[in-house]
Amino acid sequence: MASGPAISLRRLGREDCRTLESWIPSGDALLQWSGPSDFTWPLSNEQLVRDLESATDDRRLLAAIDRDGGGMIGHVMLTVSRAHGFAAIDRVMVDPARRGGGLGIALMREVVRTGFDELGLHRLQLEVYDSNRAAIACYQQAGFVIEGRGRDCARGSDGYWSEYTMALLEDDDRAQRAPRSDGLVIRPARSRDAPAVARLLTELGYPQDAAQAGARLATWAGDPSGTVLIAEVDGAPAGVIAGHVVPYLERPGSYVRVAALAVDSGTRRAGIGRQLLEAVEVWAARLGCRDVEVTSRRTREAAQAFYRTLGFEDLCGRSARFKRPLSA
Repeated sequence: MASGPAISLRRLGREDCRTLESWIPSGDALLQWSGPSDFTWPLSNEQLVRDLESATDDRRLLAAIDRDGGGMIGHVMLTVSRAHGFAAIDRVMVDPARRGGGLGIALMREVVRTGFDELGLHRLQLEVYDSNRAAIACYQQAGFVIEGRGRDCARGSDGYWSEYTMALLEDDDRAQRAPRSDGLVIRPARSRDAPAVARLLTELGYPQDAAQAGARLATWAGDPSGTVLIAEVDGAPAGVIAGHVVPYLERPGSYVRVAALAVDSGTRRAGIGRQLLEAVEVWAARLGCRDVEVTSRRTREAAQAFYRTLGFEDLCGRSARFKRPLSA
């Protein structure tokens, strides 16, 4: 896979404050960038310089630099608690004129490397408004998972905004970065995967186009209880899985339900389906799940044989499954 843009981080300087100011065109943009407490609209260079003067080794205001071009392309703040092995990531920003080219993901990966490899931290955490789908997808691509949702945390021009807490642990990051010899990579789905997801689901028997798949990916991207993962073989999508956590009411804990699992017909019997299931199970275990559930049409005998080889038990003889439209 391509390594993406080359990003480095350095301390923010006074000369960078004018650039930052130019990237914030409105009160809502300021709120989305810095939250409700740090600055007031209209943003001024004086506010930014005053804030910069309070930077310390544990409150790092950083400029993201394009190593190929040398210019500032982004900004991020790290607030470090060394005693607890923790850092809060705030004020993530990419130059609005350069968005859409992978700089956001490259920036977050450099932040993760700094936090875990340079500072030796255990946990990185951030907050993101739930309407900011592009940022959520970017953070998921960097390995962050949604852990909770805070309702009505700030008020923008269109009403109250809610936010997600997302986090990444050092052990999870190292496991995700571990090289594989078979060329297989399993990663969170992103919006640009819509054509591949449409193709895979159509092949599974659920015809749809890229626009329909993209709308569903956008819905899943903002759900803290759900995940959609893509399996890539040598950079090409070869499988997709979606899982959703359901809490038990009658007993402790929760289970993960696999809503869809599809593998490209040309790459089946290569272990991709098994590894997608394992990836969802690892994700679900972090959220406290005890069991995993899948459903399969009776006509799909090969799929049912596959699940049995992985230890799944057919419970239909013990429990009926009922379903009807809400309109009924």
